[in-house]
Amino acid sequence: MSMCIDTQLNYFGSKIRVSVYTISTTICEEVKNLIESGRWQFDGLLKVAETHDGCLIGSEKPLEVNTHDGAVKIVAEPGSLFIDLYWGSVVDRVHSVCR
Repeated sequence: MSMCIDTQLNYFGSKIRVSVYTISTTICEEVKNLIESGRWQFDGLLKVAETHDGCLIGSEKPLEVNTHDGAVKIVAEPGSLFIDLYWGSVVDRVHSVCR
């Protein structure tokens, strides 16, 4: 897998540090487009899991998410003290997508 994105994304006004790894440049472009289409950027990233047969959570802090098809790996961690305090709600949101 290659690094596709290493950035901070918005989640309800707070920042989350995110690294995304993909198996191809085509999938990387797909991921970038999904992030840009999200009302909140982090929710756009969660759409990636839905389009790649769902996901599995490897750990919660840092949050590691792998798509079922093995095409995408997402690593996220709090980008501010505020979001760190509410990290459980971020993890719950991801659990609701990764069923």
